[in-house]
Amino acid sequence: MAGCGPWSALSRVAEIQPIAINGQTYTSTEIVPLNKSGQAIVGFQIVGGNSWQVYISFYTNGTGGHVFSRATGSVPTSAASVQTTWTLVGVPAGMADAGGNWNSPATSPVSLGTNPVTTYTTAYWPQTSPDRGRIYQLRIDFYNAIGVNISSSTATMIGETTGSP
Repeated sequence: MAGCGPWSALSRVAEIQPIAINGQTYTSTEIVPLNKSGQAIVGFQIVGGNSWQVYISFYTNGTGGHVFSRATGSVPTSAASVQTTWTLVGVPAGMADAGGNWNSPATSPVSLGTNPVTTYTTAYWPQTSPDRGRIYQLRIDFYNAIGVNISSSTATMIGETTGSP
């Protein structure tokens, strides 16, 4: 006759916690003066291995580049690495496809200590009107030292360039 066996060891399932960007939208819009060129940048970075930042930046004719913080916070407790994934959603209403490029050194998990920065950049040139842009979903995943995903968040990131009249 079969009976009950010994109790099994307790296991703990890690609950994945999002950071404060989850579900948020961040837009970088550069209004470029007539006959000038410009870029709009929207990005996410790890700073000092222990905090994160969503930021936007603008350049017109190679000048500017000021970074404007849109959200900041602490890296989740026990996080050792981060991974970023950009997914193209589409083009903002009334705009042409901006093209542009994204930079993501963390397409697989990388150490937080490397302070990775991931960005989407779009440009406007006088000959490329109308207004241009792209919408991306940016997913951020933090992992602990043994590779377990402990935090996952997705934000909408929009880069737009428009010419001024």
